[in-house]
Amino acid sequence: MQLNIKTPDFLEVIKQLKKMAPSRKKALFLNGMVSIQHAQQIAIFSIGPASQICEAKGVWAGKVSFPFPILTSFLKVPPKHEVVTITFIDGKVKIDTVSVQGHIVYS
Repeated sequence: MQLNIKTPDFLEVIKQLKKMAPSRKKALFLNGMVSIQHAQQIAIFSIGPASQICEAKGVWAGKVSFPFPILTSFLKVPPKHEVVTITFIDGKVKIDTVSVQGHIVYS
């Protein structure tokens, strides 16, 4: 499975999700799990009830979850390419050059 997202869109999704952290339980939210789904050229990034969307091309099945701090790390060191590639293979989520264990749920 692979998604391609324009880097500015990818970074904006992360910024907006981070802003959606409730003032109560903020640390729990920011250290929680984010999930990615894909439908009709749209990627949906969610943490609990908070979600953001952006255009994404590729093939993605189900809902893949992994720690949100992995995404927020890209705000400090943004990807250098015009397009961010996200893959999920053999239980690993790979975003740009970062790889982390992920979990998939098929709907």
